[in-house]
Amino acid sequence: MLNILIIEANQKLKKPYQYLSPAYQTVRLSTIEKAGAIFLNFKPELIFLSCSFSPQQIITFLDCVANECRPHLIPIIFVIDLNHPLNFIPGTHWGQQTAVFSEFTSKHEFYTTLDRLLNY
Repeated sequence: MLNILIIEANQKLKKPYQYLSPAYQTVRLSTIEKAGAIFLNFKPELIFLSCSFSPQQIITFLDCVANECRPHLIPIIFVIDLNHPLNFIPGTHWGQQTAVFSEFTSKHEFYTTLDRLLNY
C-alpha cells in the first residue's frame, strides 16, 4: 500500500486528486504546519504539495522533508490551483523526482507521471 500525503490549501479542489486509487492510503491536510506535524509518523512515499502556499512555507517544508528523508528523496508533485491568483513552484531538481499537475492534468498523464516517479 502506498502512503500519499496531500497538502492542499483549497479543500474544494478535486482534480487531479480524483485519479488516486482507493487502494492508496492518503492523508489530505489543508496546511503545511499540519503536514509537518504528522510527516514522520505517516512516512509518505509520495507528496502532493499545493503551490498556493507562500514561497517561504514551501521552501521551509521542502527543507524539512529533505533533511528527514536523506539520502532518498520522496517524490513530490506540485499542484497548481488555477483558481488561486498566485502559485509558487520552487526551482529545485529534487533528484528528478518532481512533477507539476493542475486541474487540466489528464488521467493518462497522471498515471504515466506516477509510474515515472515511483519507479525511478
